[in-house]
Formats: sequence, C-alpha cells, structure tokens
Amino acid sequence: MAIKKAIVQISMFYDERNIPRSFFENASLEDLALEMDQGDCVGQHKLVSIETVPAEKVADELKEFGNDGAFFGDCDGPQP
Repeated sequence: MAIKKAIVQISMFYDERNIPRSFFENASLEDLALEMDQGDCVGQHKLVSIETVPAEKVADELKEFGNDGAFFGDCDGPQP
C-alpha cells in the first residue's frame, strides 16, 4: 500500500474590519470554504505537492495530525 500526502495551500483576501485574525487561527476547512463561497472573503486553493510517505513514517506523521497512527493499518505488511 502506497500512502500519499497531499499538501494544499489556501490563500484568502479579507477585510480586517469584518473578520478578525483569530478567525483564521481557529477556523476549520469547512469554515474557510464557507467564507470563500458565501462570506466576506475571496480565496482559492491550489495543490502544492503530492508525496509518497515511506511506510515506516506513516504512523508518526498521522500522530502529528492527532491520529493514533493506526488509520491505514499495518503499512509495513505485505503489499498487494
């Protein structure tokens, strides 16, 4: 199993009189999308890169995301 990591960048223009900086510090992806689609922001997203994560690093990288590291199961096991 080849686990990939996609890195996506979001850029947004906003008026600081309408949206506080703290919004961006706490916003979910859903919140950001809503502001771009229906709110007070103009924004876009773009793919920065897609990289293969070596099997021995998958669990550690998942843990950095707050996952328990087991989402993809045993990445070191036999490959189909």
